[in-house]
Formats: sequence, C-alpha cells, structure tokens
Amino acid sequence: MKPRRLSWNKTLSIILAIVIVLVLIAPQAIRYTTNMYKAHAELQDEKAYIQKEAKQTLTAAEAIPVLPQFDLNTNGEMKVVISSEAMRQTNNKALEWVANSAKVWNKALGHEVIKVSKNTVDQSDNQDVNVWPADAKYQLMVGYRKSLGGDGILAITTMGGNSMWLGEEACSVWLSKIIQSEDYKSGRIIGPVALGKIEDLHDAEAEHTITHELGHAFGLKHQGTALDLMSPMVGINDDGQPTKTEVDQVKTIRYLAMHPAVFGEGTFADVFTQLYAKVNDGATIPKKLTVINDGGEE
Repeated sequence: MKPRRLSWNKTLSIILAIVIVLVLIAPQAIRYTTNMYKAHAELQDEKAYIQKEAKQTLTAAEAIPVLPQFDLNTNGEMKVVISSEAMRQTNNKALEWVANSAKVWNKALGHEVIKVSKNTVDQSDNQDVNVWPADAKYQLMVGYRKSLGGDGILAITTMGGNSMWLGEEACSVWLSKIIQSEDYKSGRIIGPVALGKIEDLHDAEAEHTITHELGHAFGLKHQGTALDLMSPMVGINDDGQPTKTEVDQVKTIRYLAMHPAVFGEGTFADVFTQLYAKVNDGATIPKKLTVINDGGEE
C-alpha cells in the first residue's frame, strides 16, 4: 500500500505556518527571552550589589539612612513645580506623573506634605542650591535633561539641591505606544503582551520612578532590599510604595526641618537616631537595614 501524499493545499498550509512562525512568532519569542534574561540578570546584579554593601563596615554617619540635606521648608512641606521644558518633552504628562507620585507619599505620611503646583517655571532660571531653611517659592523643580551622565539612568535628584531631572531615555519609554525593553523590568510583560494597556503600564513606571526620586528629595539614601522603594534600581518586582521604615525616616526628617535648632545638639547621626525614636513612638532604625552610600541620587 502506497503512503498517502499530502495534497498541495495541505503542503502549502504547512509551509505558510512555518513561515509565520519564523517571521512573526520567532522574533517576538527571541526578543521576549532576551529582555527577560536581561531584566533577570539586572535583578541578580542588584541583589549581589546590596549583599556586598551589607557586609561593609560603616561609620556612624554612613549607617544613617538619610542625609542632612532635604528639599523641605520650615513647615516640613515640599512645594514642587514642573518646568515648562519637562511639560513640553512629556506631552504635558509630567504634572500627572508627579502629582500621582506625591499622592503615594502623602497617603503614607498621613499629611499633604508634598504640594504640587500647576504653574510651570523656566528651568533655566532655576538655581540648584539647598534652599532650606529659607522658605522659598518652591523646594523642588522637576525638569528635563537629554543626558543624565550614564546608561540606564531614568531620573536623578540632586541631594540637598532643589532639582529632579527626568532623562530623555526615560521619557521616550514612558511616552511610547509600544512595549520597550525597559518595560520588562516591571514584571508586567508576558511575551509580546503587556498585562494591561501599554499607556497605563508606562504611566505606572514613570510614577514609580518619580516616587523613588521624591524619596531622595526627602534626603533618603539608597537602602533596603531589592524589593524596597529606595533600592538602587527601581522597577523590578516592587510595588512602588514606601516601606514603614522609609516613612519613619521621612517623618524624622520633617521634624528636623521644622526644628532646625536640634542640629546643634550633637552629630547628625546622634540627633537623627534620638529623634527617630521620639518621632516614631520609640521605634529604632532596623539593625539589619542595608544602607548604601553611593550618593543616592539616581
């Protein structure tokens, strides 16, 4: 009995199916695998970096998770403005991103500590100086820069200055209508498909990054684990919310901003440690908290 031959139509169908797999599906699968591998590798690198930092012997000043520099006025508030350039380069999305990020901190702190203005400023007129304790018109300006001085840096906040800069690379990703390689760090990409609308995904990524940067504006250093808001690399597996320890740090910094005289009562490490317990109902800074002294601006 002779074997049955496939009809021409069936053969053509098989060939077309193979072509579709090779032309359409295979590149997507390769792109997905490559991006997921990169995101996973970056997460492992971050964990290794944090573990290395955890083994460092720190001085009393280095062990404190905040710097004596912050963008608050003497009422313990942070008035934030957006530059007209940042608005232009983000298709007017910057105000929405910053306002939503401010809500995250305000909810966690239980007060409207961060007040975001709808009025814009010219970023060329902004002076990057420590405005505290002077009660200036605003304590933080969110601006736009083409280059932030390193690959993969989405935004940077000048510690103790009064500027947060959104980078060109970040804005191009956050405004994109298609999935970007940077999106795979969020954990919300399955193959070529986003879990939800891509626009919503990018808004969440922008707000997550800015929430982290607002932590730096409060004076917080990079710290914690790879899943904490103030870890060195935002966007991988954490939920973009400050931890209780991070909130307690900000509450202590707010007290310092409102009572500047206490700075004269000892070293910053001693004063901050004592106030931390006073402001936070006897709580102490976790002994196993990893504090990273890398400048903590990114």
